[in-house]
Amino acid sequence: MTMLLDDHGAMYLSATRAGLRPCIGLVVRFDEPVSPQAVRAWAATLAGNPLGFGRRVVGSRVPGARSRWMPAREVPPIRYEPGPLGRHELNELLEEEVSSLPDPVGGFGWQVAAAGVEGGGAIQTPRTDHAHGHGPALRSPASHHAPPAPDRFARG
Repeated sequence: MTMLLDDHGAMYLSATRAGLRPCIGLVVRFDEPVSPQAVRAWAATLAGNPLGFGRRVVGSRVPGARSRWMPAREVPPIRYEPGPLGRHELNELLEEEVSSLPDPVGGFGWQVAAAGVEGGGAIQTPRTDHAHGHGPALRSPASHHAPPAPDRFARG
């Protein structure tokens, strides 16, 4: 029996077979300026969810065993450009950000950049490695509010 993959699955499968790591990102435009403190607070909220972005891949201690997800509340380095950036500078910033891939094994599986733009307002661009998250998680209002950690993640 053969099953057709949807476009999303086909993209992921094709990219991984080619040795690439698919990443997903958004560019969100705000009419008002966004402060670096607000971006850090939003990122800290995302990092506080161990079932979302608040996790990291950890290698196994047993040879041959699979890696596993572990809670990690650290916030990745955030790029903040106060601006105001014009169209050309904004395109350069986005090209640089898209070129730096999140790495859930060797570092952070997600990244955030923000910048002020000409004419007022700001943009914010969250990105994630596909293994770490997906598009709906980036745009979902739920991703902005961390649920309480399940008991299995409690440290003590």
